[in-house]
Amino acid sequence: MVILILFSVGLIFLLFFSLGSQPAGFGEQFEVKRRDQKINQLYKKQNEFLKESLDDSRAAVRNLSKKIQHLESRQDLAKRDHASEIQKVKQEYSLKKLKSRNIRAFISIAVTVALGLLTGDGQLVGIVGLVTLFASFFVGGSEYGE
Repeated sequence: MVILILFSVGLIFLLFFSLGSQPAGFGEQFEVKRRDQKINQLYKKQNEFLKESLDDSRAAVRNLSKKIQHLESRQDLAKRDHASEIQKVKQEYSLKKLKSRNIRAFISIAVTVALGLLTGDGQLVGIVGLVTLFASFFVGGSEYGE
């Protein structure tokens, strides 16, 4: 009877250990699958993060390109305004120079007529008048400054 009890206890331990243990490599396969699942989850999270980062970067680039275009348009507008201001100043200067030349020509003609009335010599007065008329045009200086 003791032998039968020992035999049955041994048989129970044998069955317990044989059923409790899995075939060779089964536990490793399960661990590999769990590790692969964790790795795949990490890859998915990383891909989502990279996609969000890429979207953020694209949005930032779009905003910067809009700002650059805005600044370039403002710069072009400022250049045009500056060019128009320069053109206005040049026109004012040439108008003043033209008025100055007209006044000098009028003065030279008035001096010539007065000299002609005072001396009565037409040929001398004509030569002096031409010289003063030409001098009035060339004495004014250059176009951009006197």
